Amino acid sequence: ALELAKHPPAGVTGIINLDGPHLQYETEDTRSFQVPILSFLSTDFTMEKQDIGLHGTLQQLFRERSRGAYILEIAGTAHNNFTDLNFTPVLKYFTPLLGKVDNAKMAGYVNQAILEFIKRTETGELGQPLLPEMNDVKQVLIEWKE
Repeated sequence: ALELAKHPPAGVTGIINLDGPHLQYETEDTRSFQVPILSFLSTDFTMEKQDIGLHGTLQQLFRERSRGAYILEIAGTAHNNFTDLNFTPVLKYFTPLLGKVDNAKMAGYVNQAILEFIKRTETGELGQPLLPEMNDVKQVLIEWKE
């Protein structure tokens, strides 16, 4: 998703990144992202006692190279909460693939934020939070540049 944001095809007005990491590129690759980005990052993804959640990982990149971005971190999410596995919540009792988040509540947040992002990229009304202020959702807004 982030690579596509550097060279968006005609008609693409924004990119949605579902817990995808920033991959390291060669130092000469300094192209900026050309469209606004909505990025969801996991906060509770532990494997073999190692925190591999992506929370806090994209702010600097987006500040330096984006035209603007929303970063949403939903408390208790693991990487696979952003897939269809989120709708099989019994998995959280057998495997670390899902976080401790309330699966239905999390899906509601994601759907609401995506719909609002799409609406705003179409109208150009960017720069305000996508969701109301909530204790279990951290929203980071990166400055919008024309």
